[in-house]
Amino acid sequence: DRELKDCKPFNPSGLMIAQSVKLGTKLKESWFKTPELVKRGDLLSIIKSVGNLNVMDRAEALEDGCAGDIIRVKNIKSNRIVRARVHNGSTVTAL
Repeated sequence: DRELKDCKPFNPSGLMIAQSVKLGTKLKESWFKTPELVKRGDLLSIIKSVGNLNVMDRAEALEDGCAGDIIRVKNIKSNRIVRARVHNGSTVTAL
């Protein structure tokens, strides 16, 4: 595992450390992870693109997910389960 060094640029902005670290410990890049934006059970807006038209509806997250992750969500109206990409903590795009 590679240690973070001054000569190797690494920007942990927006990331969180995935374990406890003692003061003075050299950090390793693999210790950082993207925070989960969506938690199972969250109510989300789901966007489906149909040609030039974007249709928005409400969905429930069936899995946790980070930005860019593909998770399963359940459309509230139809109860249909679809896969969607996480954009932020409140919006996903149906695939």
